[in-house]
Amino acid sequence: MRAEMEALADFVEAYRAALTDDARAYHERVKRSDAVYHGEIVKHAYGAFYYDEDDKRAFEEAGRMLFRLGRAFYKRLEDPALRRAYGIGEFEWSCMKKRPVDDFLAPMARIDLFYESPEEYKVCEINTDGSSAMLEDAALAREFRKTRAYEAMGGTNADLVEAWAKKLADFATAHGAERIAVTDYLESGNPVEFTRIAEALMRHGKDVEILDAGDFTRKDGRLMGKNGPVDLVYRRLVTGEMLKSPDRAKALVESYLADEVILVGGFHSQTMHTKRFLADLYEHKDAYPADTHAWIDAHIPETVLVRPENRDALAARREAFVVKPVDDYGGEGVAFGRKLDDETFRKRLTGGMVAQTEVHAPTVPVWTYEEDWKKKDMHVMPGLFFYFETFSGVYTRADEVALIAREAYTLPHFYRRRKA
Repeated sequence: MRAEMEALADFVEAYRAALTDDARAYHERVKRSDAVYHGEIVKHAYGAFYYDEDDKRAFEEAGRMLFRLGRAFYKRLEDPALRRAYGIGEFEWSCMKKRPVDDFLAPMARIDLFYESPEEYKVCEINTDGSSAMLEDAALAREFRKTRAYEAMGGTNADLVEAWAKKLADFATAHGAERIAVTDYLESGNPVEFTRIAEALMRHGKDVEILDAGDFTRKDGRLMGKNGPVDLVYRRLVTGEMLKSPDRAKALVESYLADEVILVGGFHSQTMHTKRFLADLYEHKDAYPADTHAWIDAHIPETVLVRPENRDALAARREAFVVKPVDDYGGEGVAFGRKLDDETFRKRLTGGMVAQTEVHAPTVPVWTYEEDWKKKDMHVMPGLFFYFETFSGVYTRADEVALIAREAYTLPHFYRRRKA
């Protein structure tokens, strides 16, 4: 990763005067593209995230280990006492324990890493509720391939939207599903993402409609959309949002639990999604197979659930920790202990939070062009996409600050084999 990205930065530094018009044109194309998050064009640099075969092997290993460990954690959650300790209520567990028609723990997962090298990386968090990030990456890559920087660097990009649609369509066909619904609480989602996925699925011969999760009904043992029966639902509805207002998605949830519809993104995936999983790996390593312990030690940062009995010990090490919600996204609710005074930090140590050792994503040079060229040392965090537990590509955020959240830059990903 580092060598390729430094080579790209060196190329821009050497030729940036001649690249100015190219950078302006790239910026203008992106503004007209689908690289949209919450209605806004994503921040973008004149750069990309490059990785090679060694990085790819490390990414694949991370996925294999985490899916294996996730299955082991699921077995542990069959213990009611552990579920109570982790605050998993009966309704949430009734959804989680329902096994989908396949045995994929998470049909779509994004694993965010603090990644320095194939040997040196830490897991930041895991998202199994789907992600509009695939749309951002695909759109930026499409435009970056037209730049002179790409001509110099080359590389291949897996279109994450098209790749997901192909995997999902193939899965649907294998299970006899022709009518597909893409669903979310639509005010929370990205309509451009839903449209692009629906269009891609239709190119694969599927009948698709986009529905709010509250628009489903049940009739004669079938889940019904606005246009008729639905065979398969691609759930973009975040589990945490569903749990806050379950009555709105009642027909969808009940139909799934009654085996009336295939749900891709079954609530089973919540097993790995929350930071309870990482905390359990760290705090209860001995409950997992012995041959996973070295990997856990190397790649899972200290992550502990905040409890009344450990608040004093955590507060005493304030500057070492970042406090995060157990189940949230986009950097919401994240606080760095070193930026808070003792009293404010202690107030953050409440139920529903984890404390995780502060780990900085590595920095690499990245060039931006807005009104002028700027070279910035940015923390870079790759998010590894796995489709049906197969490594499928990378979504990368970068920023000058350590908290890489919604306001960060997005870099398209490219795979480039090292020259012999």
